[in-house]
Amino acid sequence: MKKKSSIIFKLLALGLIPLIVLDFIVTLFSTRILSESIEAEIKNSLKFVTASIIETYTNLYAGDYSVDITGSLYKGKTSISGDNRLLDSIKNSAGFDSTLYYGNNRLLTTIERSSDGGRAVGTSANEQIVETVQKNQQEYFSPNIIIEGVSYYAYYVPLLNSDGSTIGMVFAGKPNSEVQQSIQNQTMRILLISTVVIILSSIVTIIIARRLSKALKSTKLYIKQIANGDLTTEIHPKYLRRKDEIGEICETSVLLKNTLLSIIQDIMISTNQLTGTSESLAITADNTDSTINEVTKAIDEISNGAMNQAQETQTATESVLNIGEQIDHIINEVEALTENAGKMSKAEHESAAIIAKLGDSNDKTMMSIKKISDQTNTTNTSAKEIQKAVGLIQSIAEETDLLSLNASIEAARAGDAGRGFSVVAEQIRKLADQSRFSAKEIELITHRLLEESNNTVETMKEVTSNIEKQQIRLNETKNKVVEVAQGIKGSTRNIDSIKNMMAILEASKNTIVDVISSLSSISEENAAVTEQTSASTQVLNSSIDSLSDSSRNLKQLSEKLKQKLLIFKINS
Repeated sequence: MKKKSSIIFKLLALGLIPLIVLDFIVTLFSTRILSESIEAEIKNSLKFVTASIIETYTNLYAGDYSVDITGSLYKGKTSISGDNRLLDSIKNSAGFDSTLYYGNNRLLTTIERSSDGGRAVGTSANEQIVETVQKNQQEYFSPNIIIEGVSYYAYYVPLLNSDGSTIGMVFAGKPNSEVQQSIQNQTMRILLISTVVIILSSIVTIIIARRLSKALKSTKLYIKQIANGDLTTEIHPKYLRRKDEIGEICETSVLLKNTLLSIIQDIMISTNQLTGTSESLAITADNTDSTINEVTKAIDEISNGAMNQAQETQTATESVLNIGEQIDHIINEVEALTENAGKMSKAEHESAAIIAKLGDSNDKTMMSIKKISDQTNTTNTSAKEIQKAVGLIQSIAEETDLLSLNASIEAARAGDAGRGFSVVAEQIRKLADQSRFSAKEIELITHRLLEESNNTVETMKEVTSNIEKQQIRLNETKNKVVEVAQGIKGSTRNIDSIKNMMAILEASKNTIVDVISSLSSISEENAAVTEQTSASTQVLNSSIDSLSDSSRNLKQLSEKLKQKLLIFKINS
C-alpha cells in the first residue's frame, strides 16, 4: 500500500506541479496584462471623456472661453460658471471625475475638497502639468496623480479658443482605488478558475494514478509469483487488453512465463534422460568391471600355465641332458648296455609323461587365450556402448547449454525481474559444462580402453601363434620320444646294432635339445606377454573405475539439477 500511495503522489506531483507553476505564471502575466489593458482602457476612456467635454461645450455654446472681472467663466456670451451638469452627468453615467481649468484654476469640477466635501473650485494643478499641457500644448497622462489626497488616473488636454491659443485645460480622472479594485476582482476570477482547473486535474490525475497503480500492482504480483517458481499463475485479461506501456509489460511478462515454462519442461525432460543415461552408464561400467575381473583371472591362469610350462621345459631339458649322458656312457661302457637300456626305458617313460603334461598345459593355455579373446571382444563391445552413451551425454550437454543461453537472453530482457532466473540459468550452464567435461573424460578413458583392448587382441594373436608353434614342436618331440623308445627296444633286441643306433640316438638327442630350447624360449615369451597383458588389464580396470566414478558424478549432478527444478510449479 505504501508503494501504491508513493506512485500516486509521484503522478500527482508530475501532473500538478507543472500545472501549478503554469497557473502561477499565467496568473502573474494575466494580472500584469490585465492591469496594462485596464490602464490602457482607462487612458482611452479618459481621453474620450476630455474630448467629449470639449466637443459638447463647443457644440452647445458658440464663441470662445473667457472670464470676467468677477471670475465667472463664459463660453461666448453664455456664462457656464457653476454649471456642473455636464460634468456631473459624466460622473454619474461613467464614474469619471472631470475638471475644466481656465488658466491654472479649477472653475468647473466634480472633485470634492477633502476638508469640507465641497467642490474643489479655485484650486490649481501641478506646475509640471501646466507646463506640459498649456505651454507646450501636449496631452498628459499619469496613473498616479494626487488630487485632494486621492490618487487618480488622470488625463489632461489643452483647452483652446478658436484662434488656437491655450486658455486652460480639461481634466478627466478615475480614482486609482476603483481601478485597482477592478483589477483585483478580475485577478480573483482568474485565480478561482485556475483553482477549479487544478482541483479537476487533481481528481483526474488521482483516478488515473489509482488505475495505473492497481495495474502495476497486479503485474508486480504476477512477476513475483513467476520469480518464486509458480508458472501456473495467470494475469487478468483486462490488463492484457490495455493499449499503453503497462499492457505491453503484461504481454511481455506472459511471454516470459511461457518461454520460461517451455525451457523448464525441456530441462526436466533432458534431466530425466540424463538420469537414465547415467544409470545405464553405471550398469555398463559395472558389467565391464566384472568382465575385466574375468579377464584378470584368465590371465592369471595363463601366467600359471606359462610358469608350469617353463618348469616342465626345464625338466625336459634335464631329461634330454640325462639322455646325452647315457649315450656317452653307452659309448664308453658297452658292458653296461643292458642296465643303461633300462635307464633309457625309464627315462623314455618320464619323457612321455612330461610331454603329456606339456600337452595338457598347452591345451589349458589355448583355453585361457580363447577366454581372453572372448573377454576382449566383450570389452570392445562395452567400450562402443560407452562411446554411444558419451555421444548422448554430449548431445544433452549441448542442448542444456543452448537452453541456458536462451534463458540468459530472456533474463537480460526481463531486467531486474529476471535476475532470480538468471542465477538458475547460470547453474544450468555450469551443469552443462560439467557434463561436457565428464563426457570428454569418459571419451578419453574409452579411447584408451579400446587401444588397450586392441593391443590385447594383437597380443592374443601372437600368443595363439606361439602356442600353435609350441604344439607342433610338442608333436615333434613326442614323435622323437617314440623313436627313442623304438631305439631302446631295438637295442635290447639287437645289441650288435647299438653303434649304428647310437648315431641315430645322438641325432635324436640333438633334435630334442633344439626343440626344448625353442620350447623354453616360447615359455619365456609367454611369461613376458602374460605380464604385459596383466599390466594392460590393470590399466583397463583403473579406467573402468574412473568411468564408474564419472557415471556416479553424472547421476549426482542430475539429481542436483532435479532438486533445483523443484522450485518451479507447472501444470502437470
